[in-house]
Amino acid sequence: MLKTEILIYAFAGGVLPAVLWLWFWLREDKKNPEPRRILFLTFLGGMIATLPAAFFQFWLGSLSTSLPTIFGDLTISIVAFAAVEELVKFVASYATALRTKENDEPIDSVIYLITAALGFAALENTIFIIGTLLESPTGTGLVSSIVVGNVRFVGASLLHVASSAAIGVFMGLSFYSMKLIKIIFIVSGILMATILHAYFNFLIMNMGEIGFLLSFPFAWILIVILILFFEKIKRVRI
Repeated sequence: MLKTEILIYAFAGGVLPAVLWLWFWLREDKKNPEPRRILFLTFLGGMIATLPAAFFQFWLGSLSTSLPTIFGDLTISIVAFAAVEELVKFVASYATALRTKENDEPIDSVIYLITAALGFAALENTIFIIGTLLESPTGTGLVSSIVVGNVRFVGASLLHVASSAAIGVFMGLSFYSMKLIKIIFIVSGILMATILHAYFNFLIMNMGEIGFLLSFPFAWILIVILILFFEKIKRVRI
């Protein structure tokens, strides 16, 4: 059984940074803030989404044995895993917020998708930190968990925000369009999110130390672009 101290450290290192990021992004929508209840449900939905994501990724991993010519390829596996995470985050945000009447202006889609992404990242980071604490030698576990938490806070959390927000950007740009156009934009957003997510993972997994170092500026560049799109979507009109 996990010790209480481990759970506290993991929760603090995984959830608190995500909440701080959420506070930052909500300030971008401070003129017409979203209901806290919906934001909480969306964040929680993002956390819960890690479970089906893990299930489908495990299933995809098992296909590398039965279909080695397809899922045995590293690039295809990276893209498939990225697609799973982007889809479950989108479904979580749709189930809790995007389909409600509270999604009533273009910027809302971005806010809700970022909220779901941060919920997803929060639990994912917590699980990684628990694993680090359990595997590390006595006396070094806390230090190791802090390092892991910081790395994932800067890298993986930024990536989750940027990729999910890409879907929100496409939805915001098509907010006042006819239904067919909205669907096309949503699909395009999911494809873009998958590409960004897969490329980030490819840098980390397939390019060694250089790729790991490049992944951080890549994530920050995406965030800067996202901030620019925030301002553009705020000006979208009928």
